[in-house]
Amino acid sequence: MRNPNYPTSRKTFGYRSQSLTAAAAAGSLGKKLSTNDAASVIRLLKSADPQAREKAIQTLAKYGQKEIIPHIARCLRDPDIKIRVEACRALGDMRAHNCKSKLYDALQDKDPYVVCAAAGALSRMGDKQGLEPIAKLVIKNGTYRSEAIRTLNLLTGQDFRANEHGIKEAIRWIKFNKSRFFK
Repeated sequence: MRNPNYPTSRKTFGYRSQSLTAAAAAGSLGKKLSTNDAASVIRLLKSADPQAREKAIQTLAKYGQKEIIPHIARCLRDPDIKIRVEACRALGDMRAHNCKSKLYDALQDKDPYVVCAAAGALSRMGDKQGLEPIAKLVIKNGTYRSEAIRTLNLLTGQDFRANEHGIKEAIRWIKFNKSRFFK
């Protein structure tokens, strides 16, 4: 029996192959990226393939030039969660202080992983604005909880473990410090 997820037309397979090749090219270009190469990688941010967009963001973040920050910041509105998360991380790694307002908006994202990435990015810039939404995620029960714990550690300098005991400690710490850190 034929696998239903396997592309049957050459056109579909060719497109997927081309997108993966573009993603691989974006990754390899990160080692030495000229201005012309950067323009090519920036074009990949508009690719239909999320893997190509994700790899392009990673490559541009390694390049680290200030003129590419607006291109990465536009990815904060991408429909794909992984792209929004990667854009937050890249902006944090690049210390893109001029994008803080966009990262504040990302703290209101519906996806908890994007919220964690935005709070972590702001933390790398010395901004603790994400502490309150992260504390709410730690208190709620969900699959994202261990990521929220890691982000809480980054924001506060604590070392809570991402296990049941660590979560209980983190919740106690949040409740004890609520008046000190939260609005």
